[in-house]
Amino acid sequence: MKNIWVLYSDSCNESYEIKRLKDVSLANDINIEVFEPSDFEIILNNDKDGMYVKGIKRELPDYFFPRLGSSTSYFGFTIIREFERLNVPVINSSDSISMVKDKLHCQQVLAKNGLPTVVNIIL
Repeated sequence: MKNIWVLYSDSCNESYEIKRLKDVSLANDINIEVFEPSDFEIILNNDKDGMYVKGIKRELPDYFFPRLGSSTSYFGFTIIREFERLNVPVINSSDSISMVKDKLHCQQVLAKNGLPTVVNIIL
């Protein structure tokens, strides 16, 4: 069984999104746990076997799925980067979240890569 941790701004698990994720995961033999950024403790060392969650050392998940959106804070980015450093596959990397938070930068990256963008005329 695969284990996925979801970083969500409201871990009450009452949102439609989280309910659907859990429903689909059960049908596909996947265990999903939902956490808030405040649940994590970042302890910098060379121990790559675990992460402290709510004061308890936990084995790393198979995948990490941040779902903070535009509300991603500095600490949220720190958590995401720590999972990247620990080589846990992260869906929605810290770089991609940072890029889409800056609309102009996002348009620049799309244009640089030859993707169509909205033409903005500044008067």
